[in-house]
Amino acid sequence: MKKLVNFFVFCTVLSMAQIAQAQSCESSSAQIISQNFEIVEDATYCAAVVSATSYYAESAFCALSQSEILGAEIELTPAQCEVAKDGTLSGVIVESNGQYFLD
Repeated sequence: MKKLVNFFVFCTVLSMAQIAQAQSCESSSAQIISQNFEIVEDATYCAAVVSATSYYAESAFCALSQSEILGAEIELTPAQCEVAKDGTLSGVIVESNGQYFLD
């Protein structure tokens, strides 16, 4: 019986820690390399819309799942946009308040 109680306490503490970690994340991130993306741009905006990745690694803390970024617009700086036009998108994607950025 004591083992059962200890197991229950352990599971409860683990669950509470996971919930606390999820609530403490203001942003999530992942490393990406992709050659399968489309550039969306106008005079003042540039973004990449990824359809597939050749490498994807979620952050150990505050992970950004691959399913979240596929098909989403990932905002790029003008310099990142020029590099991406050469055919490879590479870097760390950061999600904050529902927006995606390449860092």
